[in-house]
Amino acid sequence: MGTISTLAHHMGFFTLINAPRDIHLIILLRCLRLSAFGAISLILVKYLKSVGIEETQIGLLLTLTFIGELIFSFILAHVSDRLGRRRIIILSSILMSVTGVLLYYFNSFWLLAIIMVIGIITPSGTEVGPFRSIEQSAISTLVKYEDRSDIFSWYTFSGGFSSGIGNFIIGYSLDKSGSDYSICFAYYSAIGIVLALISCLLSDKVEVEKDTSVAKNLEDDEASSSTPLLPSISPPKEKPNTLISYILPNFTEKSLNKLLLLTFLISLDSLGLSLSSKAWTVYYFTQRYLLDSASTGVLFGTASFIGAISCLIGTYFCKKYGPIRTMITSHSIASVLLIFHSLPINYVSMSSIFLIRAFVRTMDLPSKHLFISAVVEPSERTTAIGFINAAKTLVNTTGPIVSGYLASKDMLWLCFLIAGFLRLSYDFGLFIKFYGSREGANAAQ
Repeated sequence: MGTISTLAHHMGFFTLINAPRDIHLIILLRCLRLSAFGAISLILVKYLKSVGIEETQIGLLLTLTFIGELIFSFILAHVSDRLGRRRIIILSSILMSVTGVLLYYFNSFWLLAIIMVIGIITPSGTEVGPFRSIEQSAISTLVKYEDRSDIFSWYTFSGGFSSGIGNFIIGYSLDKSGSDYSICFAYYSAIGIVLALISCLLSDKVEVEKDTSVAKNLEDDEASSSTPLLPSISPPKEKPNTLISYILPNFTEKSLNKLLLLTFLISLDSLGLSLSSKAWTVYYFTQRYLLDSASTGVLFGTASFIGAISCLIGTYFCKKYGPIRTMITSHSIASVLLIFHSLPINYVSMSSIFLIRAFVRTMDLPSKHLFISAVVEPSERTTAIGFINAAKTLVNTTGPIVSGYLASKDMLWLCFLIAGFLRLSYDFGLFIKFYGSREGANAAQ
């Protein structure tokens, strides 16, 4: 019994149980949303192909989803602290539901292009929209620093596990219905409505903390304005008038430098991820190994389950070895295994590599969430996470076009080769800039 209790402690189970009610609601929202995202990503490329869209056009449509996310998600995340985090989540959930309906009823390329830009849809099965940046920022507001790695790991676990459920449900349903894609879009739209209703239950505690330190300092300055201070104190330096300073006006110079460096490295990783997105990986496996819907759902659902469990194990490694070491080690192994996807091997070998990579690839996510939340000030978190996600989305716009072109030339395997080396570049950059550095040590505390 003691062993089980110790294991539960290391995996953050007790932290989750004792977390505030809003944390439980955020986890529930994450579960429902990722089950829908996982379901839609399993059929998106196959569905577009079935309505007469060519691979190169599909690549363009998937790129438009990233452009839409870049424009709207960053704006929504950026203004969420002023308009209200709960309100933005509700509106985004409704938009997600409408997107599912429109995608099914309109098959014209140009109408689909408009829907992809203004709607909320994911070709990767992962988060899109402003949800993640708002929820991660809310978690940092609601939870003490020492408990965040536990909550972030369960946040990630719930998403991966639920994405797997969505894969199984849709894979089985399509197999039984003879590829009736209306089931998937109905499921996606219904989940959006449920999300909007549950979001109404979030309390005001999820909203941004008021930074009273600035106001207090101003009051202290006014109170002591008549008292002479030490002479010859140099005035503070003005912030440089750069484009970045206008985009992120409230960031300190120290936080801004760290944020830009992290954003560059994460963008390299995201570019590799966009070349090997779930939608194209599903297409690659089904075309190369002639998988039916049920087999595809089982394979990708199992991978999601394995990845979800790996997140909890990643929490243990994060606590024991620190976030930087955990991030570099697990992510670099996953990147090498991604390169192996390009090899001309049989299905048993390929699926084994795929599942092993699924176990390793998500182990760094709790550490990554913890590290990003630690390197910027609390008042900067929502904007910082939104900025990073926007930068990721910007570089993601190139991936689907390249993948679509290579797929049309029967060279989709090359995407995995390029993607693996891009993601290894991210690991190398983390090692050079943060391994053993003061920032890395502070994040581990």
